[in-house]
Amino acid sequence: MRNRFKVVLIIIIVFSQCVTSFSQSVGKIFTKAKADSLFGKVEQSVEMKTDDVLKMIENTDKKVMFRMLKKNVLLAGDTRNLLNNLKMRISKKDVFMSYSKDKVLELLNKNKNAKVKVEKRGKKLTITCGMETLEEGQPCPPICD
Repeated sequence: MRNRFKVVLIIIIVFSQCVTSFSQSVGKIFTKAKADSLFGKVEQSVEMKTDDVLKMIENTDKKVMFRMLKKNVLLAGDTRNLLNNLKMRISKKDVFMSYSKDKVLELLNKNKNAKVKVEKRGKKLTITCGMETLEEGQPCPPICD
């Protein structure tokens, strides 16, 4: 009887942790200076018009995924559907960095800048608008939910 109680208690704790983690926003906004010190210098950068990004992310509900591929940036939505009009195929193995849509909107709306920079910093992918940078996204795969 005690073992059943322990098992049920463990299941409840694990389930509550999963629910809590799925309801949290993914991504954190840093000052550009703090991002430089935490994630290193920008090795590669691709600029996009803020208005274009805002239009693209209208077609997703919860998350926005970014992937830099040479001089292109791929944006994907909730189901890994491409949001930009690039005629490219993506495989299930292609890794995107996923952020909550609300965090991306917060970055873009806080910084009324005409350009968004998607930046490669070593193994990190950051999104910079004005003097602030979004990072701490989740790689998809493996974390695509």
